[in-house]
Amino acid sequence: MCTRRASAMLVVLMAIVIGMLIYFMSISTIFAPSVNRGKTTTSRPWLDEKRILGSDKIIAMPEPPMPMLTEPINLVAAVTRNDAERGAMTLSFDVDGTVKGNWRCSYWHDEQDYAYDSEFAGNIDVDVTYASEDGNRDKTLLYFITKGRYTQQSTNTTTQKQTRQEGEIYVTGYLAPDHSASGLITITTDRKWSVTYDWKTE
Repeated sequence: MCTRRASAMLVVLMAIVIGMLIYFMSISTIFAPSVNRGKTTTSRPWLDEKRILGSDKIIAMPEPPMPMLTEPINLVAAVTRNDAERGAMTLSFDVDGTVKGNWRCSYWHDEQDYAYDSEFAGNIDVDVTYASEDGNRDKTLLYFITKGRYTQQSTNTTTQKQTRQEGEIYVTGYLAPDHSASGLITITTDRKWSVTYDWKTE
């Protein structure tokens, strides 16, 4: 009888301990400081990667009121992150709907010199209609999506230690009838971590 009682009490104690562990783990998860490694929820262009067509596919061309691609369009855009300058980007729209470009920048932050280099290519997609945050749609804007590779070279200005990072770069945005354009640059190493930059033509 005593043995049964002891066993029952042991089971109850174990249940209490496990319950307390789960409780404190939940509390620590809720109140622990979060680590913000980029806008991973607001910009995940790899989910739309299927819109980048292969060379054997025909790209649907825009019709008014979208900008027409009757001749090549070459643009230069300023890149920023949190209002800080992050170099310049070139964009080229060809008459067949293909888009290509590059982005380069260098800057200093927290005793680190950073240098980025990248190239990317993709195409327009007339099936995407711009919609603002309040739901207003603008059928005059022409969407495009591109993908490529980037490299980041960083040098510690105190120790001179150098590190190198490589990953995917996506450049997305909209081209207006007046050939102005704006959008996002997204870089990622594993599609779990990502950082976004804003860009706009000068």
